[in-house]
Amino acid sequence: MSEANIEKRVCQEAKGMGISSHKWTSTNEKGLPDRIFIIPGSIAHWFCIEFKTPFGVVSPSQKRKIKTFQEMGVHVYVCDSVRDGIEILNIQKRAHTKRLRILTQYSRISVGKSELKGVFEQEFLNVK
Repeated sequence: MSEANIEKRVCQEAKGMGISSHKWTSTNEKGLPDRIFIIPGSIAHWFCIEFKTPFGVVSPSQKRKIKTFQEMGVHVYVCDSVRDGIEILNIQKRAHTKRLRILTQYSRISVGKSELKGVFEQEFLNVK
């Protein structure tokens, strides 16, 4: 299956799940992931996917950009099949739901930032 077909089918699945997808292009910056996916909510959640064929290779500029984004806390995935793309969408949807549940729970009580950060770290280590 071509990269374009994998991307198209994953984007169709995302739309059915209520996740918007946006093509990310730039004329002067190389290595950006193919798509940004946004899960709407009281606090939006976003992540990126770089699509490849099963034998596709991530370029050096893509590797650098992925590393930079990940160091900033952005989830970036390289996806080479529709099945894997759907699994990424499901994982991110569950993580977003869990994040909103935690925020709702802790918005009712007063906690320090460091306590809340610890709760996030503990909760998101076991997203699945």
